[in-house]
Amino acid sequence: MRPTILSIFVFAIIIVISLAILLIKDEWSIVCFILTGVFMGCFVLDGLGCRKSNEFSVRWRLPNTLYIGSTDYLELEVRVPSNWPVRQIETSVDFNEKLEAIDDFYFNIDPSSSNLLKIDLTPKRRGQAGIETIWLRWSGRLGLASWTEKLEINQQIPIIPNIRAVAKDALKFSSRDALFGIKPQWQLGDGSEFDALREYVPGFDSRAIDWKSSARHHKLICKEFQTERNHQIILAFDTGHLMIEPVKGLSKMDHAINAGLLLSYLSLKNGDKVGVMGFNSKVEQYLPPVSSVHNFQKIQQVCAGIEYSTEEANYTLAMTELLSRLNRRSLIILITDFVDTVTADLMIDNMARLSKKHLIVFVSLKDKNLYKYANKEIAALDDLSGAVLAQDFILERDVVIERLARLGIQCVDTTIENLRVEILNKYIHIKLREMI
Repeated sequence: MRPTILSIFVFAIIIVISLAILLIKDEWSIVCFILTGVFMGCFVLDGLGCRKSNEFSVRWRLPNTLYIGSTDYLELEVRVPSNWPVRQIETSVDFNEKLEAIDDFYFNIDPSSSNLLKIDLTPKRRGQAGIETIWLRWSGRLGLASWTEKLEINQQIPIIPNIRAVAKDALKFSSRDALFGIKPQWQLGDGSEFDALREYVPGFDSRAIDWKSSARHHKLICKEFQTERNHQIILAFDTGHLMIEPVKGLSKMDHAINAGLLLSYLSLKNGDKVGVMGFNSKVEQYLPPVSSVHNFQKIQQVCAGIEYSTEEANYTLAMTELLSRLNRRSLIILITDFVDTVTADLMIDNMARLSKKHLIVFVSLKDKNLYKYANKEIAALDDLSGAVLAQDFILERDVVIERLARLGIQCVDTTIENLRVEILNKYIHIKLREMI
């Protein structure tokens, strides 16, 4: 049992009144003792009236996993005696820096119900969210005495990339071949992988006629092809300092990982193999290409372990590592960001060597604020200089994209909002064109 702020304030007033009485007339000192006694009696009665009994119980439930960019809840159930005088409890939760801060708040108590409370848990960064302690504090009807209940939690909750969005978008492509059309179908005649022989009918491509088979059967026989599968796809994430910039509550890297997870799920479902690499000044994570949707959890775990870094991205080391690890032509999707041509020169040189053996999709993230500033209405000299600088950055960015395109690299320069759609469209385009 502890005194409240109101209790301390009232006691301070009693002391001031007592001092004033003693200064005016010493014979009235008995009044000081009476005031103090009344206050102490009220304090004790108020505290005893709201003390915790055997019927008071608290239960909690924590989610098993938190997803970056999504809010889950800590459920708190408080049961109190039916004659309990308290109608409001102050609540506070202690946790580490991985979660967004929550201000102390009050919730109303109904003795006739279980009083279920949901506390928001919103992750800011991937890692382990530590829920340490839950504090409950309440005071009596007079507000003089308070009680505190301390609940030791000490649990770690993993914060992983948001696969809920992946599952939602993946429903649109649930069939095995839905990436290539609304209806499930084999891509006969459009691929390079032999499927079957069938008799020629008008309208078939004459270049597909198998003359040896036609001679044996004494009629025209055509070859049918289907889209080749089992390609290798590598998702290469730049985890350097440019990718930790927050956009819409998440870092660029987290947006990139969420888009990469969607693409990896659909690629696995389509029969391709998917690998993951995360790099900054060195290669931090690498998962060799795996097949089957059952291995999607491995990709998710590797992406969850990609750490935030303030170091510069070393493209030389990353691209050399890929060249040494990949033993067949692969589709490499590099998601990164750059500022100007000076910082991009080394990146272009290394990607030029890699593109001789593999197909590269270069994905860069536009800064919408930069384009807004470049097109801002000029009202002062500072606006003019700022717009000129912004235009220079945009032109340098266009120069880098153009140089990469000349090397045969597929470029996707997009915003965070369109990232997932643009990457998926580029993947479908490459598959249909048999570019791998």
